[in-house]
Amino acid sequence: MKSSITILICYRNEEKNIVLTGSAIIKALKKNSIKYKIIFFNDGSTDDSEKIVKKKFSKNCYFYSNKLPKGTRYMYKKVVKSVKSDYFSIMSGNNNFKTGDYNKLFSKLKKGKKILVHYIPNNIKIRGFVRSIISQSFVFLMRLLFFKEIKYFTGQNIYSTNLLKKFRPTYKYSIFQVQMFLFCFSKLNKNNYEIIKTNFYKRTSGRTKSISLNNVYEVINFLWKKNLS
Repeated sequence: MKSSITILICYRNEEKNIVLTGSAIIKALKKNSIKYKIIFFNDGSTDDSEKIVKKKFSKNCYFYSNKLPKGTRYMYKKVVKSVKSDYFSIMSGNNNFKTGDYNKLFSKLKKGKKILVHYIPNNIKIRGFVRSIISQSFVFLMRLLFFKEIKYFTGQNIYSTNLLKKFRPTYKYSIFQVQMFLFCFSKLNKNNYEIIKTNFYKRTSGRTKSISLNNVYEVINFLWKKNLS
């Protein structure tokens, strides 16, 4: 029996990246014969991202849009109740990954693990010195406070949909996905997850949106409270 997955692709001002990302994901899904539904969620773009997405994609693809940015949590809560597939994942529209990387993730779905943990090795040449230091420091603190066996906490993880039914996010920005991962991971035994390592590439265009005052504030708040639910 084929596995099925719903993928939420969040984007904002990614007109030069979003088609490359969507195409790479769909190509890998088809290669692995996975039934899929892709939700493209425009979070307040001011460029032509949404127009380009709707022109390029149609089959098994759905579109939502916010006039103003509301964050990943809002988008997740908007769509998760309607998810009926075996698996669910939140992926970015920034073109940091290629078809081969998505293929590594999707090819493991047939094993039936509850979580596929996406591990991205730190690369200073690609991420830059400042972002690399921030990333390494965050991972160090997370391993110290939570799970030592996990080397990366902010990858494009794939979850069994059943794991998410009791998850109630309390954070709005990027740390929301870390909260999701920790909540789901805490419900598993060691045999129910697998770590998949992929490459990481420079964006075709634009800058990362993961480093902002809102994100920094929530990260500090989260680490201080160690809030899992």
